[in-house]
Formats: sequence, structure tokens, C-alpha cells
Amino acid sequence: MTALIIRTQSFVYLDKSAFYGLDESTVIYAEESQINTIKELFKGLVLPLSEYEANNIFTSQEECNAYKEEIIYNMSGQRLSTIPEKGIYIYKGRKIIAP
Repeated sequence: MTALIIRTQSFVYLDKSAFYGLDESTVIYAEESQINTIKELFKGLVLPLSEYEANNIFTSQEECNAYKEEIIYNMSGQRLSTIPEKGIYIYKGRKIIAP
């Protein structure tokens, strides 16, 4: 995971287990009021939510669906960063067999 977005104004209870499995290369974006609390629990980079790129936030269900259709998945449902040279993968909801 490259980024974690936290969009809540308050935490009921937060401890180190909330960040289990995240390595220090993950960037966490959070509300200004929560940055110090998160920095005490997570050793990686914590930035204000305002610095998160606006083009990664969808304003409609249509935009979100269009983005999802461009994602490439393997047969286990995991996202792939590139189209595989061989094997079977899913693109735009269809199974593709690469030679």
C-alpha cells in the first residue's frame, strides 16, 4: 500500500495495531487535528489531508466506475501495475489470455 487516507474527525480509540502491516514507505494523509496522534503511533510519513492530490478523489459514481474499469487484475483479484506478457488477467471486466 502506498497511501492511507484517514477521513474522520475523531478516533474512538487508536493504537499501533491500527497500522499493522503498513511499512514506513506508506504515506498517511489525515486531518490536521490528528497528525500528532498518528505520528506518535506510526513511524512513516504523515501529511495533512489537504496535500492529497485532488484528482485521486472521485466526485461521482460514474468517475469511480470508469477508473475501476482501467485497473488490471490477476485471477486472484489482485491489482497489477502492468499488463502481463503471459497468462490470464482481467481488464475492463473481461478475462484476457496473453500469449
